[in-house]
Amino acid sequence: MPTTEWARASFTASLLTFQGGITVPGYAASKGAIGQLTMAPSNEWASKGVQVNAIALGYIATDNTQALQDNPERSASIIGRIPAGRWGQPEDFKGPTVLLASSAADCVSGVVLLVDGGWMGGSLLFPPLSSLGRYLLGLLHFIGGSLASYPLPLSLRIDQDGHSTH
Repeated sequence: MPTTEWARASFTASLLTFQGGITVPGYAASKGAIGQLTMAPSNEWASKGVQVNAIALGYIATDNTQALQDNPERSASIIGRIPAGRWGQPEDFKGPTVLLASSAADCVSGVVLLVDGGWMGGSLLFPPLSSLGRYLLGLLHFIGGSLASYPLPLSLRIDQDGHSTH
């Protein structure tokens, strides 16, 4: 158990912390685990002065993504989904990294900070909603809230009897 007066731990997550990905189930599973590994210790250690957070990378122009960048169709498809209209650069993480390591983040813990050019917000039918927001809207739909007749952008719907519909 941590015993220092304060400490910071920051993990590297990715968009696949929140999305399944294509042809990379192991990578997606490991990044999903990073999200949980960020939140679970935060619950236990925040009271002891330890902040645990993560930075979720979007599509970043590095050697690892060079093949995607060099594929005109795939690169255009990716950039078309990024509201910022560009690949991220390693320099884009300077500010968020300093923030999470500084006293400005003394009350920030258990957060997976997206640095993705707006991918997660801009790629949804309801741009301001996160995955959590879509889940909550789906839950309202399920319990018969005021949105019961509103078509939700969910890949799986649950009717009022608890059965999945497509």
